[in-house]
Amino acid sequence: MKDTQDTKELEFADQPQNQPFYNKIADLSLSELKALGEKTILDFKKGIKVLEKSEAKDEDLLREIDVLENSFSEDHFMSTISLVHPKKEFRDLADEFSIKTSEAVTEYSLNQQIYKRFNQQIDPKNLSPQAAYLYDLLSKSYKRTGVDKPEKIRSQVKQVSKKMSELSTKFSKNVAENTPVLKFKSKELNGCLKSFIKAKTNKSGEIEIKLIAESILHILQNCTVRETREKVREISMNYAKDLNGEILPEYLNKAEELAKLLGYKNYAWLATEDKMIENPENSAKFINQLISLTRERAQKELSLIKKYKSKSGDNTELSYADIDYYSNQIAIKLTNSNEEELKEYFPYQHVKESLLQIFEEMFGIEFKQDKSAKVWNDDVDCYQVFEDGKTIGRIYLDMHPRDGKFNHACSSGVVMGLKERVLPQNLLICNFTKPTKTDPGLQSIDEVNTFFHEFGHLLHHTFGGQNGTWSDLSGWNVQDDFVEAPSQLLEEILMDSKVLKKLSKHIETSEQIPDELILKVQRKQSIMDGPKLNGIAVARQASLSKMSLEVYTTTEIDNLKLKEIEQGSSRDALGVYGDYYSIYHFGHILRGYSSNYYTYMWSLAIAKDLFTKFNSKNLLDREVANKYRKTILEPGGSKPVKELVEDFLGREWNMDAFKAYLKEGEELLK
Repeated sequence: MKDTQDTKELEFADQPQNQPFYNKIADLSLSELKALGEKTILDFKKGIKVLEKSEAKDEDLLREIDVLENSFSEDHFMSTISLVHPKKEFRDLADEFSIKTSEAVTEYSLNQQIYKRFNQQIDPKNLSPQAAYLYDLLSKSYKRTGVDKPEKIRSQVKQVSKKMSELSTKFSKNVAENTPVLKFKSKELNGCLKSFIKAKTNKSGEIEIKLIAESILHILQNCTVRETREKVREISMNYAKDLNGEILPEYLNKAEELAKLLGYKNYAWLATEDKMIENPENSAKFINQLISLTRERAQKELSLIKKYKSKSGDNTELSYADIDYYSNQIAIKLTNSNEEELKEYFPYQHVKESLLQIFEEMFGIEFKQDKSAKVWNDDVDCYQVFEDGKTIGRIYLDMHPRDGKFNHACSSGVVMGLKERVLPQNLLICNFTKPTKTDPGLQSIDEVNTFFHEFGHLLHHTFGGQNGTWSDLSGWNVQDDFVEAPSQLLEEILMDSKVLKKLSKHIETSEQIPDELILKVQRKQSIMDGPKLNGIAVARQASLSKMSLEVYTTTEIDNLKLKEIEQGSSRDALGVYGDYYSIYHFGHILRGYSSNYYTYMWSLAIAKDLFTKFNSKNLLDREVANKYRKTILEPGGSKPVKELVEDFLGREWNMDAFKAYLKEGEELLK
């Protein structure tokens, strides 16, 4: 990695459309940003008027449609501001515009004149194969918007879609801006790592903890004080209930109304129609299969937890707040691992630099820090991605918590790449402890795993933005229930001994992690998935998948039904539930996944199968990585995922590797 730049190398990146995306808005005042947002929407509407009168035919008209959609969808500056801007008034403005943007997109999708030209002026027989594939996707997409419905129905669709956008924005805003902050005494955090407590101690000596995901998990896994765990679990799960208690039922009922206006039985039928899984009946079958596959192991793990809990002198009824803690304690005991000792090998800055080096080696690329790019906060890094001396992408890393910032982990594709025309740009958002002069920002293996996972989205977006000529098929624009697979595959790479050594550097000795510790990490990984024992973890995912499906297939939703669905889903999958209401801050239900949370396990099953083709002796093998890149990542959404996977595997994918994964580490649990 280099911090210098060669202007000749950056010629393509220096073209106006390929400048760092944030540069054009970094210095704008609030009123100037508002004016830019209004101009963007106005330009889009002008573009619609031009397209309405277009006489272009076949592929030329398809290109005009693609260019218009891409020009508007790439104005992600407002959504980025909503997620990460340090000033609340800017985030509020961005949230207002997200509603206006959604309204403009809905109106466009229901435009009769454009739909008429699409049908009358494009003959799929005259299109190239990839253009014909896009035409087919757009044809089906148009019908899902209701553009072929009578005017009365289209008008209702507009109103319902607008209301759903307003409710979704309020829901997300309530979650992001009301994250609880709790104060603790040191004795209330017994068992938590010293590095964790040190990082959370303010200048007044108070231990102040904001309940973002990483902090919640650390306490639930490590704190010996049951009252603290219960308090953290209850508050973190329930804080959004009153805030979103009216919003979520209304949103879900509006979703049902929208689906029925469009001729679907319910919203789940609408949301799954273009996915690999095809319909909610198949989704339910897959979820039930997950529950069936994990039932025996999950129950064995729960029995072990109850036994371990009883031996520790706690005979209270097993609760969710116990599961993460005892899962971790059992794994530590069975593998003789020590999280405090392990974290000392993974200071954030070294992990970041090493991660970049690993993917440089794996894919033959290079990351160069672009210090001239403007950013929204001092701790945000911008890198250009190079290959053979040419810029192929730009990424932003916003990795540390701030007030009002999106408080989980995600990736946002701010600019979609197009071959020889547009440089892909992407943003990674995480909330890892920020390194300081006195604190190196030590990372747990789970946090490093999150880093790998989210970085997988960046690579998919970057590589998928190289060869595509259609924005709707570029980058990670694949069928949504595959989109997590490339990231989940990188989690497999992480557990390789050579990779763990590259990532590690002891904060005192600078030594790499020794083989005996790597073995402990790998053994622990074989019985745990994130914070839970493996069977319980997958069963929990099945529970969330079942919940997300049922809230979109149940009619006339209210808060009582939401409670019944959440607790019933957990009871069916795990047999354990509590008086918790995670559904009111479960952003996946509204942010893109809707009824399709099964995507995570479906993608994981595919990722496990893909991984069987990697070289077990060298997971960074350039030859295998290149084939994976060429067949899975670079094609983007240019063909159905089923074909992409078959191109890499040489066969149809199956569940064998996933079933084997569910049996890993069973010998340790006896």
